[in-house]
Amino acid sequence: MLVNRQTLYMRISLIVLILSGAGLAQSTPPKATCEDKATLDACRSFNDALEDDDARIASALTRRQHVLICFRPGEDVFLLIAYDSFEANLQKENAPSSVNSGSIDFVHYRNGNANLGNESLFAVGQWIPVAKEGKTHYRFSGQSLIPNDDGKASIDDTNITISHSFKRHWGLGEPTAHYELSIELPSRRFVESFTLPDAATGQSKKEDSGECFVLKK
Repeated sequence: MLVNRQTLYMRISLIVLILSGAGLAQSTPPKATCEDKATLDACRSFNDALEDDDARIASALTRRQHVLICFRPGEDVFLLIAYDSFEANLQKENAPSSVNSGSIDFVHYRNGNANLGNESLFAVGQWIPVAKEGKTHYRFSGQSLIPNDDGKASIDDTNITISHSFKRHWGLGEPTAHYELSIELPSRRFVESFTLPDAATGQSKKEDSGECFVLKK
């Protein structure tokens, strides 16, 4: 029996939630300040999800070192990005090579509900040492575990980038959308773009930008 990407993502996400102990009690972080009219609906939906102890947000707060929330202007959509830094993945001396492994959660919420298809991505990979200005820095490079999914993610000292191709609706002949997200960590500014095939022009591109909210440093 064939299983589509959304179903596979839901199964992987459920396993992660169970293993991470998402039900552990912890203090509720402060809500976002909803002052920007362009992101008002998305911000309010996030605050409602936070108040309702959304399972994926709670899991990210429990098991992750860094959690960002990005509000998409003009839509009731917010993005959850959760990951650990390289230092958080270190283990004892003489530990196996898996000490360099890492992962990132990227969950797309629409109308306050997690949409575990489309843009959403769980990427697993490695922290790779990179020499820069006489110092060793670490860059994460990961990809989706779902077969035939080209989703990729990278993290370094200054940026998070995510790219993913998907079909918005699982119908015969449905065109494939290409999604890209870039977050500049010092400023927390983000840019996201969608590229879709267009019969008239060949391609149609939509771009949004805004600022992410730090839920957990």
